[in-house]
Formats: sequence, structure tokens, C-alpha cells
Amino acid sequence: MEKIEFYSQSGNIRDFSDPQCLDYALMYELALQNRTITNLADDVWYSEKLEDLSFDGFKKKGKLQYTIEMPIDPLQFIDNHLIVIFPGAGTILDNEVCHRMSGSSKFSPMSSMSKSVGKNTYILRIADTNLISGSYFWSTVNYPEYELEVQQLIEEIRDLYGVKHVDTVLWGESRGAVGALIHGFLGGYKTLSVDPIVNRYFFVDEDDYHYQFDLTPVNFVPKLNEYAKNTKADKADIIILTHHDSTIAFPYINQLDKHHVTILDLSYDLSVLKLASPKAIHGFLIAKSVPLQLSIMNQLLLSSSVNEVSTHLESDYYAEDFDSNRPIVSSFFNHRYREHFIEIYRNDKLATQGEWAGVEFRLKEILRIGQRYELSLELIGKIPSKIKFLMWSNTEKKIFEIGQPKIVAKSSRFGFDTYEYRYEFEAVSDYDRLYTSATFISIGESLKIRGLKINKKLNN
Repeated sequence: MEKIEFYSQSGNIRDFSDPQCLDYALMYELALQNRTITNLADDVWYSEKLEDLSFDGFKKKGKLQYTIEMPIDPLQFIDNHLIVIFPGAGTILDNEVCHRMSGSSKFSPMSSMSKSVGKNTYILRIADTNLISGSYFWSTVNYPEYELEVQQLIEEIRDLYGVKHVDTVLWGESRGAVGALIHGFLGGYKTLSVDPIVNRYFFVDEDDYHYQFDLTPVNFVPKLNEYAKNTKADKADIIILTHHDSTIAFPYINQLDKHHVTILDLSYDLSVLKLASPKAIHGFLIAKSVPLQLSIMNQLLLSSSVNEVSTHLESDYYAEDFDSNRPIVSSFFNHRYREHFIEIYRNDKLATQGEWAGVEFRLKEILRIGQRYELSLELIGKIPSKIKFLMWSNTEKKIFEIGQPKIVAKSSRFGFDTYEYRYEFEAVSDYDRLYTSATFISIGESLKIRGLKINKKLNN
């Protein structure tokens, strides 16, 4: 760190923000050199290069500073998700650089979001490490690669934790909401941007206490619209939450290209806040819409976890192609109804003596003793290596062999090779169930069944 001597003897960083004063010019020179003011100690100001900054509890990648919050009680069967948080400017006047750049939101999504979002969600918080107190996450002449490096960091974190693009959501409020929009557009990510300051006019009316100088535009709308036109994100996935009484944000938000962004206007009656300043309304809107923000966030985050059923999974192929009721499986198996077949998967449970380990298909009609039948099973994909099917007689409470099948390879269906297992046999008892078990399906193997048909044969 280096000591910095200002012309005025002040212990408040805001006192250097008058564009007409010499100290503001000194701040400008520091920003152009990729330096910032780090802190005040014993009435002495200190400066440091952006790449040399080190925030307590943060990880570093070049000039970037970030934290990762791990999921609470992760579940193996749920895909991993990622929320990327871009901090607001609530502490932008703090003398400590970490507070100015990393923010300190007064409401829960920054502090307890992990308790309010879906399982298996990682939370990446990225500090705004540019200029003196951040640049709203814009690249600047002194740091032209800033936006690219943030995109690369998000991709690296996704790769590290196995998070798909569709399971990633960006979130920000105020200053951070601009960062969320920038990177939502650039990366094509789902985004929730809460009352973004897309025009800084309110904050440069007299002093430039955000220390943007002329290195970022006052009006971000044209640049954001340019990014919006080139984004791969759907309009429905880039959401801005605002209120028409937020006079420092809404009039400018309303100028954004609505072909590429969804703007939601809260219906709160803020007219009761007669004496509230524009900044107070902006803060009130952000703080009091937390439940709605979390609702939208979870909708964006978990939308890929559910799929609309366009055709009823059971009624179509099962009613027509199965002469049995739905399978009953033991705890040694997991089964699922796929779009085109039933999948019966042998899990890793180990067999114990005396415990039922079967899979049974209860036939819609009993196969009568003395009658000849043809049983046809349509199996899909890789067939379990030891697969064997038997018949159960509830009358005699025993299992009966039905011989070896004739296996016929059929044309590929649904992207899988398909096989017909055809059995011909005479019932030596009244059969009411088709049966197989964990003895014939090894751990990790999967039985995919598309159809089960039974026809009577003429007796000789």
C-alpha cells in the first residue's frame, strides 16, 4: 500500500467527490492507474493497485474478488444450481474499500438467501473491483477486460460445480442490478434485476461520490439496449422488478428495449410515503419486495427441474401396449415412467435372506391352466445380461418357468435399439403375474419396457 496525501484534510471519502476540487482530480488519476483508496488509518489515506487488493474471506482471480457459499444439505438426485450476486452500492461511501466494492445489503437475500432457495444451490458473490468504488460492473478504459473476466469467472464456477447454463441465475439490486443486466445479456443467463440504476443522473447532480468520472456513461440505457439486441436469453428470462414511484430508476428503466426484457411494475401503493426521498423509496422498494424477489428467483432457478407433460405418460402407451397393470417393485429397484417406456433400475441395495426382491406385473386377465399362450415383451436399449422372466400362480403360491424366449431385433425406436422377447408356452397352472427379480438384474442395470402383450394360441 502507498500513502496518499490529499489537499484537504478530511476523514470522509465523500469529501473528495466535487469535480471542481483538486482531490477529485487525484482520485481520477488513481482510477486511471488501476489503483483505489483502500482505507484511512491514523488520519492517513492509503492506496493500492486493484490486482493487489485482498478482501478478508474472499477468493481472488486477477483483479476479481469473490466468495462462494456452499449448498445447505445437498441432495444427490437434484441438479446443481448457481446464483450469481452482484452487490448494490449501500456502503459506497465507506472508507474501507472492501465495503465499497462488495456491498452490504440490509435485507435477507444477501445474508440468508441460501435458506430461501432450492436445494443444491451454490451462491457466487462478485465484488465490483474497478475504479475507486466500483464501475457498476462496466468495462472501462483502465480495465477493458473487466466484463470478459466476470463472464469467464461465472463459467469457471459453473464448470467446477457441474452447473448447467439453464440452472444459473444472476441477481442484483440497484448498482448490482446493472451488473446483473450486463452479464445476463452477455452470457444469455436468466436474470432478476431489482430497480437497476440504469441512469446515474441522480447521483451526479452535484458531486460524483460514486467516483465514475467520465469513465462510465451517465446514461447506461443505450449500451444496455445494444447488449439486449445481441443476447441469447429469452425475454421471459431477463426480469426487472421496479415500481413507477421509484423516480431515480423507473423513468429510465422504461426506456429499455422491451422486446428483450420483461419489466414488472410492483402494485404497492407507495403514495403513503409522502415525505420519503427518492433514495428512500428506492431502498424501500428493494427491502420490502424480498418475498416476491425470492419467488421469482426460485421460479427462474428451478424451471428446468420440471417439464410439462404434453401427453399423459400412463394413459397412452400403457393402456394400449400393456396387458398388465403397473408394475409393483421391491425396494431393490427404482422405477420411472418415461415418455415412451417404463424404466426399472436395479439400485445398489444388497440382498438379504428372506427379503422379497422382485418385480411383478399383475396380468389384466388370468392365464388359464391348459391353455397355450404367446407372450411378447418389447424391451428397449441395453438388456440386463442375466434377464429372465417367470410366471407366478397365486393359486399355488409358486413360480413357473416359461422357457427361453425367441429374441427378435426390431428397428430403432425413440433413439434406442428395440428387441422383442417372444415366449410360447402352455400354462400348467393359473398364472396371474409376470415376474423377475434382483437375481436376474444386476446392480446398475436398467430394464426398459415398452410393451407387454399376451395372446392365446390354438391348442394342438
